Amino acid sequence: MLSKPHRLRTSNEYDKVYKHSRRINTPYFRIYFRDHVKVSPSEGILALPRFGIVASKKVGNAVARNRGKRLIREVIKSFLPDLEQNFEAVIVLFNTASEATIDQLRDAFAASVAHRIKGQAPAGNQVQSD
Repeated sequence: MLSKPHRLRTSNEYDKVYKHSRRINTPYFRIYFRDHVKVSPSEGILALPRFGIVASKKVGNAVARNRGKRLIREVIKSFLPDLEQNFEAVIVLFNTASEATIDQLRDAFAASVAHRIKGQAPAGNQVQSD
């Protein structure tokens, strides 16, 4: 499980990300990035990257949904030390995510983060921006 500072918790937080974000599609999930999250001036530091994961019943039964969420959480944890600060993201899983390997999800996540940062996908990856 992601630690509390790295999670989106309320529906209001999810709604803000959906409304004020940029979408990036991969074969396994769609990721909504919201950059430059406002931090209160009293804190004086950048906000940590925060994530929300959504797996609807279209993904499959409870076992498939939980497996997909568990895999994507592990991928996020492996990238956390290298991610820049001050953004929020919601990851909406597709039905292909529950059958994907951790390496496939890691590659798709890396491509989407690279696309977000540089504005272009690395060669050979199937990332689509809307």
